[in-house]
Amino acid sequence: MSNINQNNFIEFLKFLERKHPQIRFSSDKLDALKRIDNQQISQYLSLVYEKFSLDGSSEERTFTALKSEEELRKNTEYITPDVIEEIPRIEPVVHVYNLERNYPESTPKVDIERVTPTYNVEQKPLEPAPRPSVEVERTPKPTSPSTTTPPPRTVSADNYVAPNHTTRNVFFIALLGVLAYVGYEFYEYQKLGTVYALSNELIIRDSSKKDGKFLGSADLFGKNMDKNNVEVPTTSELKLYSNDLQGGYYKVIVSDTPFFSFLFNNNEGYVYSKYFTTDKKKQDLYKAIFEPIKEDYYELKHLEFAYRTMIVNAIENTPSMKGLVLKESCDIQPVTAKKMPLRIGQEQNKDRTVFHALVQLSDGNYYSIIANGFYNVSQVNQIYLNGEPMTSPGKFVNKGKDFVWESCDKSMTARSNGQPFDTFTSEVATEEAPEETGL
Repeated sequence: MSNINQNNFIEFLKFLERKHPQIRFSSDKLDALKRIDNQQISQYLSLVYEKFSLDGSSEERTFTALKSEEELRKNTEYITPDVIEEIPRIEPVVHVYNLERNYPESTPKVDIERVTPTYNVEQKPLEPAPRPSVEVERTPKPTSPSTTTPPPRTVSADNYVAPNHTTRNVFFIALLGVLAYVGYEFYEYQKLGTVYALSNELIIRDSSKKDGKFLGSADLFGKNMDKNNVEVPTTSELKLYSNDLQGGYYKVIVSDTPFFSFLFNNNEGYVYSKYFTTDKKKQDLYKAIFEPIKEDYYELKHLEFAYRTMIVNAIENTPSMKGLVLKESCDIQPVTAKKMPLRIGQEQNKDRTVFHALVQLSDGNYYSIIANGFYNVSQVNQIYLNGEPMTSPGKFVNKGKDFVWESCDKSMTARSNGQPFDTFTSEVATEEAPEETGL
């Protein structure tokens, strides 16, 4: 989980400025960023990491380490010689004991040096007792061992020895250990969370870096179209190791046999958390809204996640639009097509702080949606064509400062009258007059 929050967010941005010359934040920008909450801080940092190709987890760990070292230098107290008090010297105490003893006068004194041992010369040494004689009965050896066969061994209650079961016991204990380990890992596996895709053509890598090895892909609807217009099955959900983010990425399992991948710690991957959610209801909402165009792979390929999210937010938070979904595509282009008009108009400013989306919903009306850099919707307007609500199926082409709309049957074109792109005026095609010919 990221250590960057409201308490150190601005200081972390200044740290990024010092470390990376290409990153600059104006004072007005920093003042505005002081008012965002922790969730928006995480989203904003994800945008910064993506824009400048930074490893977010590495930057945050470096910043945290520098802060910890600075706090250590502030709080450490040093002991100098001028504050050391002289320790008083303790003289050892020597006890003197009087080793002389005063014996009573009646006690005779013995001169140790003059006492010598005396021996009785006539004393005979003790003779050892005679050993009893023991007769040993010896069995004669066989004359020809090669021809003599040993007698058959008979097992009785006196000489029975139980067989050694050590090997079998060790194997049984090892088997119980393996089963217990597999059972515990399966229990842990059952507790794993799940992450759900919210967009299409999402990449799964073997590390939380953009240059990580490609392991697979995920899509909102669990399928995609390759360059040869062949449908490719993918996955729309993945097993999640932990809810804690690692530099803006979730750690997941990507194998076709998820439990054994978890058991052997094999084939793990990372997905960018911006395009995934741990809330199944949120994925179901995205699926419902974009269901009408799920077969239009060209439209889905060019529909940025920012516009997906602001469309969902507008529908969810606008009472008159509650329950609406996208209008189906009027025609479907091959995924390899180049610069074709789109059913959903898309426009953003240079700093990616203002987004516009023009979309036709299931009630037949077109809407102009405006959102900020965090995809929070600030304005929703119904689009009018020549003073009347625009309802005919059509597509948009972004012309920079305005949009050109063309009906699906190509019988009409119209141009927007500036931002917020909620009014369009028909463009009349002029035919060249025929040349005059003299008679």
